[in-house]
Amino acid sequence: MLKDSASQDKENKNRTAHSNHASIDGDTKQIKDIVKDLEESKAKEKLEPFTPYSLWANASTKTEFITGKFGIGPFALNNNSQILTMLYGVKFVEDGFLGELGMNRLDLSQDRYGGSILSWISGLINAHVDVAKDPYISRLNVNSYTYNLVNLMIRTGFGKDTFYFTTQPIMKMMAVAYNNAAS
Repeated sequence: MLKDSASQDKENKNRTAHSNHASIDGDTKQIKDIVKDLEESKAKEKLEPFTPYSLWANASTKTEFITGKFGIGPFALNNNSQILTMLYGVKFVEDGFLGELGMNRLDLSQDRYGGSILSWISGLINAHVDVAKDPYISRLNVNSYTYNLVNLMIRTGFGKDTFYFTTQPIMKMMAVAYNNAAS
């Protein structure tokens, strides 16, 4: 049965992708703002002389750089997948587990706060590319343990709430345990 053009236009409304001609700095800034918000109440770490030359500091820096190196791929792949799921209206079943959590739609273009999902993904890619310059992405607990979770939450519209969830102490402990067991 053929649909009338009005109902067909309404159905295809979400199946378009618009390009945003803005600087990537805005995408990065929204993630840095969350880091700033989370660390506002923390006491500043005092660096001691020769700390950069310690074994601990070198190992920590190496870990941050490796996280950045491996983080580009998962978010770049999700950037492409996001476009396809938006164009084809991909969703999970509404009465399933993800539907109960409000995470069943992968075809959204905006998060619950009106921000662009593609901007979040772009900011995450940029954060991993620039990890040597500023490793703020590590402080949001975005690592090999949380890549899939972060992508799912961002793509289903959770926006900034994603990072408030991943920085919970239990999530950080689970990520450390996972990474220690993997190495």
